[in-house]
Amino acid sequence: LVADQDASAITEMFFSWLRERTPPGCRWELTDMGSGFPATTPTDSPALRAAVSALKEASGAEASLIKSGGSIPIAGMLKDRLGLDTIFMGFGLEDDRIHSPNEKFELDCFRLGMRSHAILIEKLWQIT
Repeated sequence: LVADQDASAITEMFFSWLRERTPPGCRWELTDMGSGFPATTPTDSPALRAAVSALKEASGAEASLIKSGGSIPIAGMLKDRLGLDTIFMGFGLEDDRIHSPNEKFELDCFRLGMRSHAILIEKLWQIT
């Protein structure tokens, strides 16, 4: 989903689409497992600008802004209920094997995350 879509309405439309196309003699067992609120953080968001600045200050390198989808329901909920933009900052490496039995996370990446977040908190404090 993208921002401003209603997850429940999309789910019902998709279920209806499947039911309409179900061949005779076949049946679906469809279950809505729940969903979150979709959200997009604008690139001109003061919070995002603060995060980009904090990352540069902590690492010495420009941050890469990557728009991606995901399933973190609290992000959309914060936007929907409180009007807050969410920013996800990744500090892992491509070979971290995220969510696998042998997942890893480098200490240098962890330290960079700590420095970046400490700087970001100060910058967010200044814009509020």
